[in-house]
Amino acid sequence: MSIRGTAGYHLGNQNRFAGPGRADATNDPSPLDAIRQQTSKIEDFLDTYSDPIKPYLPAIGRFLIVVTFLEDALRIITQWNDQLTYLHDYRHIPRGLTHLFLISNVVAMTLCSLMIIVRKQSEYAVGGLLGVVITQALGYGLIFDLNFFLRNLSVMGGLLMVLSDSWVRKRFAPAGLPQIDEKDRKMYFQLAGRVLLIFLFVGFVF
Repeated sequence: MSIRGTAGYHLGNQNRFAGPGRADATNDPSPLDAIRQQTSKIEDFLDTYSDPIKPYLPAIGRFLIVVTFLEDALRIITQWNDQLTYLHDYRHIPRGLTHLFLISNVVAMTLCSLMIIVRKQSEYAVGGLLGVVITQALGYGLIFDLNFFLRNLSVMGGLLMVLSDSWVRKRFAPAGLPQIDEKDRKMYFQLAGRVLLIFLFVGFVF
């Protein structure tokens, strides 16, 4: 009876110089446990107060991806004469083509960006913005500019992430060819988009 009653309290013939028992060690929280508790409280706080804007977060994310195109369209409109002068005098593009080039760019960037934000025909909108990136690189003569090239790679990465979010598996597929299901396709496109997004920061280094 004495052994049964004193076993849990380190009494009896035990070394009094020994370290604390397992129960005492577990009662003392480690710094990592304290940090986890604080971060959990912060996450709960953010989840509680971010509930009203959660339904709008996907649209906000798509807007932030295409905002560079909207800014570019606004810049062309506000600097219309300067853009025409540059394209005609320095790029030697005929005046009729300069007007057509700028108008088509403004219309394509505005419409495609709005289509991506409202999530309507995102595949065609992404294709249109990719075409704008290529035509601007050729029209402004920046295709061999390293900073412009890296920035456009980052923009393409964001567009690929938009495409992966709205990708729809085609109904028809040739017989006998292996198919990638929608989940794997989205994963690969998101991975490629995230990798390309890094090139924006690489451009800052250069």
